[in-house]
Amino acid sequence: MDELRGLWRGKRTKNGEWVEGFYFETPVGESYIMTSRQETKFVFKVIPQTLGECAGLRDKNGKPIFEGDIVTTLETDDNGKRCFPVVQSNVAFWLYDELLDSRLDFLGSYENQALEVIGNIHDNPEMIGGDSG
Repeated sequence: MDELRGLWRGKRTKNGEWVEGFYFETPVGESYIMTSRQETKFVFKVIPQTLGECAGLRDKNGKPIFEGDIVTTLETDDNGKRCFPVVQSNVAFWLYDELLDSRLDFLGSYENQALEVIGNIHDNPEMIGGDSG
């Protein structure tokens, strides 16, 4: 999906809203995302800890999947659907298993219909056993 190549996401420092676009960093280490709507360009300063690169895939609803997203798969365990954060390691994107504390599966090995983005680690840490407050 070429339209997803080089796409990043981060939360704006000003109001905490998510923005998607092209990431760049200034010489003094400030992080920005540039978006464009028609012919107009917008530049937003973002919180570096919230930055996530697009994995180049979409979920079953057509939503782009980013590093830091939480996804479910068609696979279930005894408790029903399991939630997995998307992590980047060695230039690839993986589903991370919090229970095993290890990478679980290469994200590219899943069909788009098998994945659904249900949140992200910054807004919904409780979905993967993190602190919600």
